[in-house]
Amino acid sequence: MMHGPEVNRIGWVSTALVCAIAGHGAGASPARWAVPPSPPELVWPEEGIVDESPGEESIRAIAERMQRGAELQRQALLAIDAGDHASAETLLRRQLELEPKNYVPLYNLACVLAVRGAESEALEYLRRAIECGFVNEFALEHDPHLARLRGTAFYREVIAHWQSIIDARAEVHIEAARKKYGRQYLYDRDPELRVSYVVYAPAQDAETMAAVREEVRRLTDWALSVVFTDLRDPPMNEKDPWAVVILPSPRDFARWAIMRYGPEAVQSTLHRIGGAYVHDDKELVAMDLGGTFRHELFHALHWRSNSRLGRMHPIWVQEGLCSLVEDYDLDAQGVLRPTPSWRTNLAKRMDMAGNMMPLDQFCRLPRERFSGDRALAHYAQARSVFLYLHHRGVLGEWYREFDRTFHSDPDGVSAFERVFEKPIAEVDRDFRDWLKGLPEVAEIRTDGRILGLSASLGVRVDPGTGEGPVITSVESRSDARRAGLRSGDVITAVNGRPTRDMSEYVRVMGDYAPNQVVQVSVRRGRLHLTMDVRLTSRRNN
Repeated sequence: MMHGPEVNRIGWVSTALVCAIAGHGAGASPARWAVPPSPPELVWPEEGIVDESPGEESIRAIAERMQRGAELQRQALLAIDAGDHASAETLLRRQLELEPKNYVPLYNLACVLAVRGAESEALEYLRRAIECGFVNEFALEHDPHLARLRGTAFYREVIAHWQSIIDARAEVHIEAARKKYGRQYLYDRDPELRVSYVVYAPAQDAETMAAVREEVRRLTDWALSVVFTDLRDPPMNEKDPWAVVILPSPRDFARWAIMRYGPEAVQSTLHRIGGAYVHDDKELVAMDLGGTFRHELFHALHWRSNSRLGRMHPIWVQEGLCSLVEDYDLDAQGVLRPTPSWRTNLAKRMDMAGNMMPLDQFCRLPRERFSGDRALAHYAQARSVFLYLHHRGVLGEWYREFDRTFHSDPDGVSAFERVFEKPIAEVDRDFRDWLKGLPEVAEIRTDGRILGLSASLGVRVDPGTGEGPVITSVESRSDARRAGLRSGDVITAVNGRPTRDMSEYVRVMGDYAPNQVVQVSVRRGRLHLTMDVRLTSRRNN
């Protein structure tokens, strides 16, 4: 995700399949066998790894090729929707000339060929799709385009050995990451959550990996207890494909951003891109452990839930729910509590200016408008709505009611009315009254100004490379110098509250006043230290 105009890349293969299933009815689930078939013969190709030291020209070429492929994919899906399978086949074959190891066109071409009666060729493309990363079990079992293939021996073999297939695929994925990123990274796995980790750690500091794992575990535990309760049964280690969490070096992140978003990502907008979860690739890439990381991890969990059910929730639910966990504090019991943030500050200003959209209209915004010129405003309203549900104590209840009535009301309006037992207009008024009483927090505005911050540690900081802001200088007569803070220290928490990015650091520091004493947690090389610092009045640091 990005801070600023934000985009969540959603896998088109998922979009196409879910729309087909929802629009035409799910196919029957395949029978299970008393004696399972033999495992299918699959060959795992080496991943398409970019050269470790490509020049700018080759990175640009890769980005342009991906963009051309995405346009061909868009045209192919339009042709499929129009029933023009011959044109779709031509477009998908052209896409595969550009991206021969991309499982998305491989799978979609298998669907098109199956519909056109070319079953043998369809099976071969389905095989290649699985070898190159296709792991959507719901689509495999329910997509009506594959109806002709479900009686074949290969299909039965795949279904019978699905868990071993996705586990083998995960091994291929992490091994490819090792080849791509090298020895300055740490690698780890969490079989229970089905997450692999690839974390830049030039000092090979085990606590760096531990911090990443702790963040993932904390967010996942909260998600499964409050929102995605369906992921508890069956548990994720018995059902879901693996995902890879990558926190790259600044250099590797820049390469990724160029290839994902094009050359303009480093020319004008890289500073606004914090990362993304790419569902097609089952990869979460983030530049730090801050708000974007949390947002994208929630996208990964949300997609797991949606994929089990063959659904795609509306954009306002996707982005509002995932924005909710960008900013949180921990209560006395260590439980995650979402807090007001710069987004709710923006929503309050919108409401005061009369620019807040009525709730029933907002819930029905099409994706193109939500992500258009007023994307920041729409994200702000979406997060505020979910914080409202959380503060009213009905977040889980609303989500389950929304999911229960999804097919009759995919926008979620009736879920508000049922949970609050009042018309949507009255819910909207209550939401606005709640928003007016919500406190503002310290924030970094888009023009770089910092508002609402009166206290300082007595240090200057830069954003850092992932764990937290990095101290660049310490004031000579400050308590920070007496306490022992140094240039190069990475600030990871203040009074036990995480400060993983600049936005979070400013929000947390905004809750304190000059002369208060706070406990500052830092990483210094491989050392993890805490020290008490008396705050000073903020000037420009």
